[in-house]
Amino acid sequence: MKNSFKYRLSFLVAVTVVLSVVVTSLLLKELIEPTFNSIVERMIGAAVISFCLIMLFLYFSIKKLIKPITNELNEQTAKRKKAEESMKIAMCTAKKATIAKSTFLANMSHELRTPLNAICGFSEIIMEELLGKNPSKYKEYAVHIHKSGQHLLTIISNILDLSRIEAGKEMLSKSDVNLSTIINKSIDALQEEFKKENITVTTELVDCTFVADKAKIKQIIFNILSNSIKFSPNETISITTQKKEAFVLLAIKDTGIGMTEEGLKTAINPFGQIKENNVIVEGTGLGVPLAKQLVELHNGSMTIESELGKGTTVSICLPLA
Repeated sequence: MKNSFKYRLSFLVAVTVVLSVVVTSLLLKELIEPTFNSIVERMIGAAVISFCLIMLFLYFSIKKLIKPITNELNEQTAKRKKAEESMKIAMCTAKKATIAKSTFLANMSHELRTPLNAICGFSEIIMEELLGKNPSKYKEYAVHIHKSGQHLLTIISNILDLSRIEAGKEMLSKSDVNLSTIINKSIDALQEEFKKENITVTTELVDCTFVADKAKIKQIIFNILSNSIKFSPNETISITTQKKEAFVLLAIKDTGIGMTEEGLKTAINPFGQIKENNVIVEGTGLGVPLAKQLVELHNGSMTIESELGKGTTVSICLPLA
């Protein structure tokens, strides 16, 4: 580009000089000779007029030459700014990914190590018969081992399910599902947790059968209820269902500690660790995000409304067919 501009400028100067000589000659003959008497006056007049013409011609010619170069420079500047913005976004995304990875590893180290320690500890006691011949005690420890194993299985299943959904490889196995039955079974499965946290559960259910993946619907309800338990010690959880046109509506409401707007954003992000009132709620941070993606996989929607100090309501809308 520099050589092209140099050649074009040289050509322009040469043309300008030739034109100025021609114009000056004409001026000397037609305009300046009748006006000025002496040769010096004529030459000065011709030089001034020639100089003005040269400058005027150079101005417009160089302006025309520089215009495409200016446009090209503006385009390059715009591209450079766009590239810088893209780089900033990429760096920000990479930073968030690094933070998410660190958070995930921190959460997993606790969530995996705790049940593994229980499994190893209780199984060693049973294996070595450290308590002598005491079948009832060993049976109690076997229950602890089973629960810890189930907890690990749930964590791994959630991670794998979320990965499959994000990769677009999760498939639904649809059949007729009775929502009330699944809700009642989920409540029974969590009965011990409700008692442990002194939580009262109320239900207002309509008989509703719709087409969905039974295991996935159970997982959605189980995850939401498990999350509500963490936020609602000594409080109430109410579950209601209703039919509306071609949809079934499910609402799970608790009167727990609730969340701020920032907490809500964290809750729907995988591996998000919610901290309200300086209290960190333990967990993998997978339950709610996975529930939301499973609902959307059924072409449904899930919304969360929460107010700090008053509680949280999770509303789910699913198509009947």
